[in-house]
Amino acid sequence: MGLTGIIPPHLGNLSFLIELLFINNSFHGTLPHELSYLHRLKFISFAFNNFMGSIPLWFGSFPKLQSLNLWGNQFSGSIPTTIFNLSTLQEINLNNNQLSGGIPRKIGNLTMLKRIYLSHNKFTEIPNEIGFLDQVEHLFVQVNALKGHVPASVFNMSSLTILTLYGNSLSGGLPDNICQHLPSLQKANFGRNQFDGPLPSKLWHCKHLLALRMSVNNFSGSIPKYIGNLTQVTTIYLDNNNLTGTIPNEIGDLQNLEALSIQFNNLHGLIPASIFNISTITDLGLGFNMLSGSLPANIGLGAPNLQGLYLSGSDLSGVIPTSPMLLCS
Repeated sequence: MGLTGIIPPHLGNLSFLIELLFINNSFHGTLPHELSYLHRLKFISFAFNNFMGSIPLWFGSFPKLQSLNLWGNQFSGSIPTTIFNLSTLQEINLNNNQLSGGIPRKIGNLTMLKRIYLSHNKFTEIPNEIGFLDQVEHLFVQVNALKGHVPASVFNMSSLTILTLYGNSLSGGLPDNICQHLPSLQKANFGRNQFDGPLPSKLWHCKHLLALRMSVNNFSGSIPKYIGNLTQVTTIYLDNNNLTGTIPNEIGDLQNLEALSIQFNNLHGLIPASIFNISTITDLGLGFNMLSGSLPANIGLGAPNLQGLYLSGSDLSGVIPTSPMLLCS
């Protein structure tokens, strides 16, 4: 649809409305206060419009609301604390606005929340109280202005399946026992921050992990051999850090792996032959390390799906093997 204009106030007379969805239009201006009369609403979405100004305080007036979606507008200022009176809310999506300040501590009151989407704003702080939300499955706070350490309570949100903090200025280390209270974690994205210290040695106990992204940080130390325990993982990005040591042979145990990027580190030694026996792998980035030795001549047999092999800036020698669909750089 391509509707334009402002939201008419008389919509507030439709007192039996349960869903109010104005997704992907060109409505603009501010939202009329009369909408606050719609106390039966369970689902609100004004996603992908051109609303601006502060999020109205009266959004806290919907006692049955389960989903609030304001994704892709131009709302600014802070999240009104009245929203945290919505005791039945299960999903809040404020992605891609211009919201700022700290995420309010009162978010911990929304004990029914399952999905939190706050990415692409200007938030500066995650409150410790967010860890009270033990039903949250998705927590997205990527591309904001977050700084400092991640509250330890975030790693106690036992229902989390997706955690993404990509593209902030978060610092400090990650807890070594990160998986202890995140038994269901499937996707973790800590990329493009300022995290440092070693990779969590017990991260590899996240048995359900499918994707791990930790690129562009200051992690140091070696890649633990326990990485081989992540038997379900399909994606590992550890590039652009300060990792040292050798590539563990156990990476070859990851028989579901499709993408591995460990470029731009300080790794040395031989490339384990086991990597080239991962039949599912399509992209392999090993360049800009201090790796030595040669590539196996039969590289295309054990890794028939390999499409991208990135080896620039290494100390490899010998003959370049031939393999169909292979892009070497």
